[in-house]
Amino acid sequence: TGDSMKKKIVEVLLKEGHAGEKEILDLAVECLNDDRRKDMRYAIGKELSKNYKTSYDKVALLYLQSKDSTTVGIGLDMYKNSKSEGLVSQVEAIAKEKKKTSNKTRARKLLNLPEEDENESKSNKETNVKDKEKSEKINDLK
Repeated sequence: TGDSMKKKIVEVLLKEGHAGEKEILDLAVECLNDDRRKDMRYAIGKELSKNYKTSYDKVALLYLQSKDSTTVGIGLDMYKNSKSEGLVSQVEAIAKEKKKTSNKTRARKLLNLPEEDENESKSNKETNVKDKEKSEKINDLK
């Protein structure tokens, strides 16, 4: 297909550092907005990650903000390879998400944050339930 040829061209252009960077970044944005082209999105993202430059930050931010978990994972690869200050706040947002996901765990590791302990959160919930039960019993006695 046309996209498979484009993937190869993207790979070669980025590896060699030749012209075409703006066009590749434009193509990445185009693919980020079209879920039918996820394979192309993933391929471009992987290549951008391998050869990361700060000029990719805007596109990397879009990868990190995606609703697609694989795309976010590729965005985390970009952050890992760049440690770009422009991406930190979005990686922090992923690390603070309520739902435990592999991307959340990975973002926490990349930011050197401690891993969340599932047992700890369960024990906090159990403590809250016990405290509530105790207060109800005390109220019943009054």
